[in-house]
Amino acid sequence: KLAADYITVPAMFNFTTNPFAEKKGFSLSLGVSAGYLYSQRNKQKSSERGKLKNRGDYDLEKFKFSYVAEIGMGPVRLYGSYSPNSMYERSLDIRPYNIGFRFSNW
Repeated sequence: KLAADYITVPAMFNFTTNPFAEKKGFSLSLGVSAGYLYSQRNKQKSSERGKLKNRGDYDLEKFKFSYVAEIGMGPVRLYGSYSPNSMYERSLDIRPYNIGFRFSNW
């Protein structure tokens, strides 16, 4: 398992069909987020060595940039983000993305 922790700052524009009754309206948000890597670690499990935890440099990019979008109806929202740049400085070209649901009453 490879884990990376970023301090992230998002900037989003929001459109809502009924801003005074937000719990019943349609909403759309688009934007970007930028982050700085402050911690990276790796955990490995095996029958021979057991559990090994390592902190160090795993060649991850120090800065991260992503496009962010969210579409919602009432308290249920579908969100997603995509990074156009690789998460590694050299060699591997892996561009992270995520999708999910968010439930909110406010």
